[in-house]
Amino acid sequence: MEHRCSERVTTDLKVLIYKLGVPVAIGRLKNGSKLGFFVETDFADINVLQPLDIEVLLQQGPHNPERYKYTTRVIRKADAGLGLELEHMSVEAAQALDKLLRSPQARQQPKPALRPVADAAQVAAKLSRKVAQAN
Repeated sequence: MEHRCSERVTTDLKVLIYKLGVPVAIGRLKNGSKLGFFVETDFADINVLQPLDIEVLLQQGPHNPERYKYTTRVIRKADAGLGLELEHMSVEAAQALDKLLRSPQARQQPKPALRPVADAAQVAAKLSRKVAQAN
């Protein structure tokens, strides 16, 4: 049984990952609390205890997403992503983060894109054209 100082909320938000102020990767914030996040990403060029900035992108409309940037420290690396501890958080900022994590936009799970099943003959024809072009 886990014992945490703050309730963890399941979410699915797009994030940008910054290392030394430069964007280096993208990911998805899969769960978080007032104290930390788990970000699903394939970014691995980081060590435990190193700082990272995370910019959460919250889509409010069709164009301009709202952006929230947080200073974190890597506390765990896993194959699926990074466990991050938030740093320099005021009480007000922590409350705003908690509200963000519990918002309806943060709780929505992305819907998988529906892809039409390709006809085997169409795939074979495309492959034949590519092979012919390569020769």
